Amino acid sequence: MSGVRRWRDKPTLASLARTRCAFKEPALNLLWEELRILTPLARCLPEASHFKNHENVYSFNRPLKQTEWDTLQSYTRRIRSILHAYSGLDWESVVTFLDPPATRPLFPNLRMLSCDYRDDTMALLNLPLPSLISLQVTFQDSRLFQSSLELFPKDSLNIRKINVFVDDFDGVATFSKIEPNYICRWQNLTSVICRQVALDVHELVHLSRMPALTELHFMSSATLSPFDSPLFFPSLHNLTLVSQSLKPISRLLSQIWLPVVRSFTASIRDCPSRPQLTSFWASFRAASTGHTVERLKLTLPYFFSTNFTRSEAPLLGFEDLQPCLAFSNLRLIDISVGWNVDLTDDDLLTLASAWPCLEDLFINMDWGWNTTAGITPNGLLRLLESCRIWKKRLWL
Repeated sequence: MSGVRRWRDKPTLASLARTRCAFKEPALNLLWEELRILTPLARCLPEASHFKNHENVYSFNRPLKQTEWDTLQSYTRRIRSILHAYSGLDWESVVTFLDPPATRPLFPNLRMLSCDYRDDTMALLNLPLPSLISLQVTFQDSRLFQSSLELFPKDSLNIRKINVFVDDFDGVATFSKIEPNYICRWQNLTSVICRQVALDVHELVHLSRMPALTELHFMSSATLSPFDSPLFFPSLHNLTLVSQSLKPISRLLSQIWLPVVRSFTASIRDCPSRPQLTSFWASFRAASTGHTVERLKLTLPYFFSTNFTRSEAPLLGFEDLQPCLAFSNLRLIDISVGWNVDLTDDDLLTLASAWPCLEDLFINMDWGWNTTAGITPNGLLRLLESCRIWKKRLWL
């Protein structure tokens, strides 16, 4: 069974399930392990219970009988993940279909749920999901975010991974904060990704008490209250902070301790001033132990408006990158803040010698080097000789 691919070999699995009793259960488990649409469940029921309308969407003729629920649950108990769900049912049928008798959960072994927040999937979020570990919800409209939190699984106390995302094409949508009682009900979190959500003091204190939390992405708010004492994140390996400007990120970093952080990203929307950049480096160096950091990104995406025109932007020189030399085990560094770059051959060679493990170097990749200074052909050859792995991955 280990060589059977459940999506490519569905006919094979179905045939195996019909051959011998020894194959039936393993084949059915593989066949139903992952679901992307609910219509296969509808097709398991008697034809008299449902019909397909002109839009190729299923509708139910009547409430399901207990025997039909039993049939349905003989399949739903096998489902381990529902990914990017599209129901394939009309709205009234969704309400009927996802409202089983209260005797036992419809999806007792579901471990991962990933869905868009729509009328035909909202009911999934309100089901008892006792085995749920990973929850990912995508919103098309940020205004629906707060009201939807009331639907998040209340009985799924073992959730370890939360991912909230808004399909945000213009890059400006933001969410307000999550009420503390939503995040704080989960005690075993290992990953929280909500780049457009501002966490408050209570939530950050709660997350700092999660011994297994390894990944945290959130918005650093300018209105975040100071902590009574510095927060310690003992197992956090991956931290991403999003903010309008660099100042709130620096202030937050000055109040936390990251002893094992490996990957850090600061994503901003305003071009920083030189004092802000200096303060950021000082705060990050104080918050982390330099030898653990392997990936460091400070980026201003090109499509965001900035508070500088290119002619007015500061020059990014060697002295602005010099604080990075404290992180001797860097494998990736990405500095793209909208400044004009002023680095010479010798500057880049000095940086290269300080990072013997470096594999990827990005400097102003989104903005370009709008100065007369820059690396010369001979300097590039010397740089590639110094760091041979860069022959395939160098972005300047």
